[in-house]
Amino acid sequence: MPPENLPYGHFLRMPWWLPYTLERGQCAFPEVMTRPGSASEWRQRKKFAAILSSHGKFPRTLLHGALSTVGTVDSPSGTFKNMDWPPHLLDSHITGKIDFLRDYRWTITPENAKCDGYATEKIAQPHLASAIPIYWGECG
Repeated sequence: MPPENLPYGHFLRMPWWLPYTLERGQCAFPEVMTRPGSASEWRQRKKFAAILSSHGKFPRTLLHGALSTVGTVDSPSGTFKNMDWPPHLLDSHITGKIDFLRDYRWTITPENAKCDGYATEKIAQPHLASAIPIYWGECG
């Protein structure tokens, strides 16, 4: 019989973001974010914000609309598509997205659901790209 204090009854859950950090051999905060000068490098990025999403469900449309009043929000996919995927980047779920986000200061990264313990790659990818996530989700 499993202990009563385990989350979700008798199931243990691996966070969805874990393979993304292990794939790169890094933790959620890469060295580039903590070394001196990283803030000035971030400010020098030419591109404002990005969203990588196949749909425009809540709160994506709301966040995209709000950020679009401040600057250009690039999207090579889904509802907000306003550009093509850069041909020099792999179009892969792990490395391609991270490499794409490296050119941006901000990224809109809402989860598909907001429930206890649900956290996917959406929070890890911006950190690995040294972009600042605009996140909506439950990190508990």
